[in-house]
Amino acid sequence: MKTKTLFIILSFTYSFISYAQKTLDTEIILTSNDTLRTKIRIYATVIDNGFFNNELNFYKSVRILDGDGNKHKIDADFIKQMKFVDLNGKKRTFVQNSGKLAELKYNGKITWLRESYQYNYSKINTDYLKNELGEEVKMGEFNSYRNKLKQITKSKPELKSLIEETTMNDAGILLILEKYEGN
Repeated sequence: MKTKTLFIILSFTYSFISYAQKTLDTEIILTSNDTLRTKIRIYATVIDNGFFNNELNFYKSVRILDGDGNKHKIDADFIKQMKFVDLNGKKRTFVQNSGKLAELKYNGKITWLRESYQYNYSKINTDYLKNELGEEVKMGEFNSYRNKLKQITKSKPELKSLIEETTMNDAGILLILEKYEGN
């Protein structure tokens, strides 16, 4: 009986400590071009240095605190752009993408957006690449990032071998986009 009670107490304590609401200073530009400098509320855990599944906190809406500590919710439809520094010290920018907020991963001749959503308790990412000609590709769980990168960078065929050799993670995709840019 003591072991079961101890287990329940430890489980409760761990869940309370590891999953908490935090606030971050942020700048939000609304679709009306008004700018808000406020705090956003996020859910954070001790996993991944305190910032886990952060994008899911504002997929369709953002919870903010005004100067008096009152809580408000802004739907993503009304947000043009949102900027903040996360709990790991990384600068993040989110922009509206079809009524949802997507992270702006790269902005150059090709724009790279990442939209995150939850499905069956899992975080799913969908990446969108749009080139200077207005062509867009969608990269997700069930298609080849390499093929989509070749498609969006077809105006620079010299990148094909780099795309084949590069590991398809964020750093690899960023490297390809920078090479496309001419850097």
